[in-house]
Amino acid sequence: MTDFIAALEEQLVTAHRERRPRRFAIPWRGGAIVIAATATVAVVVAVVVALASPDKQRATTPPAQQPPAQTTPVHPVRPTTVAVLNGTPVTGLGRAAMDMLLASGFRAGVVTNDTTNQHRRRTTIYYEPGYHEQAQAAAGCLQVGLDRVLPMNATARVAADRAPIAVFIGTDKAK
Repeated sequence: MTDFIAALEEQLVTAHRERRPRRFAIPWRGGAIVIAATATVAVVVAVVVALASPDKQRATTPPAQQPPAQTTPVHPVRPTTVAVLNGTPVTGLGRAAMDMLLASGFRAGVVTNDTTNQHRRRTTIYYEPGYHEQAQAAAGCLQVGLDRVLPMNATARVAADRAPIAVFIGTDKAK
């Protein structure tokens, strides 16, 4: 039996002495290094591309504030109650408009959703007879064109809940 073990040991020692060259075999460590180097290059390229791309906030200069087409008073001539109706599905637009009007000296009327139209494109201001000047002041406060200041109609009168001025907010204020 010892002869068998000795012969086996001799075969093992001889087999390990012979070194066979490996062809195109990368040890696992080399593979890990290649993967790490590739990942590093990909990260560097991504950072360079991100820094080289124009950023929307950096690239766009703020638009120059243009004065309104017509001169509009900033404050109402007399304290006037204004109703604001949000004609969009965007929450909070009516309250934001009312806050701006309150800061300009208007009195708060009803602030609610416009149940007649929730998809208004443009903000429109309606006024009762004798309140045209105050409606223009509200338009100046909210930066609404004077072409969208109109005499009160029956639908607006009902929605305004007896306020002499009704502001119907459109999606143009959702930006």
